[in-house]
Amino acid sequence: MRYLKAFLLFSIVLIASSCMTSSGRNRGSLSDAMDKSRDDYEEERDVPDNPDPWWEREEEEERQRSNSPQTSNFGSGGFSSLMVLVRGGYEFAGDPFFDTGYDGEILVGDRVGRRGEVYLYAGFNNLETNPSHSVSESIKGDVLNLGVGVEGRFYPLSGMSYFSPYILGRMGGFIMFWEFKNALDAGGYEIDSDMLGGMMIGVGAGIDLIRTDSFKLGIAIIPELSLYGEETGQGFTNDYFDSQGITRITAEAGFSF
Repeated sequence: MRYLKAFLLFSIVLIASSCMTSSGRNRGSLSDAMDKSRDDYEEERDVPDNPDPWWEREEEEERQRSNSPQTSNFGSGGFSSLMVLVRGGYEFAGDPFFDTGYDGEILVGDRVGRRGEVYLYAGFNNLETNPSHSVSESIKGDVLNLGVGVEGRFYPLSGMSYFSPYILGRMGGFIMFWEFKNALDAGGYEIDSDMLGGMMIGVGAGIDLIRTDSFKLGIAIIPELSLYGEETGQGFTNDYFDSQGITRITAEAGFSF
């Protein structure tokens, strides 16, 4: 399909942007920050506050890229039609960090050939900390994920307008936001919250209860694996979060425009 390259290129840009949470400061390890945020920590909640030379190099490279001529691979044609879906559901999270939560997404895409569909998605996940893990003693309230990415679907029985099954694969980036239970002191600068980016991959299956050229209604189950990045937005080296498994039960509906 003529729009597939545009979908993939735009998705890569969104995913890369969501994973960049690095700071211009080096503030030690995230596990140390989590420990000092706990209510039962009895010493000073100071953390390092040092410049990060790596960040300065990145800023210089970014300035050089912004001064370079830009080219575009997009054609002059527009989209003939787009399917816009709204998806929402509930999550069953595996150990170790988070328990159940809820989510919502908007998907925009189109059909690829007779049996495929490709979508860009953007959405959020709201997760509760696992009370049996120490993360619940360091984070206040729930954790919010904002994610973007691309989802592809394959319909083995593409001619069915009702109860049409499909399998799916998805890949994206996310940024996770949280608030420390107790603020940390970084050389006079108070840190009460932080964020961490990462990558998500998932596979799943669903069924479109109704699937026409103009309307879609369906349900899906989607196991996902989140892989967290190496540095938080406040400059802590991530030695705390590694991976998290989540299974989503969702329903969706949408129209073609």
